[in-house]
Amino acid sequence: MEDVSQIVAELETRGVHARVVTEDIATGWGESAPPRTSGPVVKTAALEYANRDAKAVGEALRRHGIRPPEVF
Repeated sequence: MEDVSQIVAELETRGVHARVVTEDIATGWGESAPPRTSGPVVKTAALEYANRDAKAVGEALRRHGIRPPEVF
């Protein structure tokens, strides 16, 4: 989550609006963990941005050593 927040801050300085989206994932199930889930839960973080900013986001991700997703 800290890494994604850092990338969002970097993008904001370049005029790209982005945000961090978090979700608790039930380990072993690969889907959202319902409230009061017993067993291991992992918090994941994702980057949400407008499609028009995909090029700038891709450049920022590469600077951080992250391979950006393919754009169709």
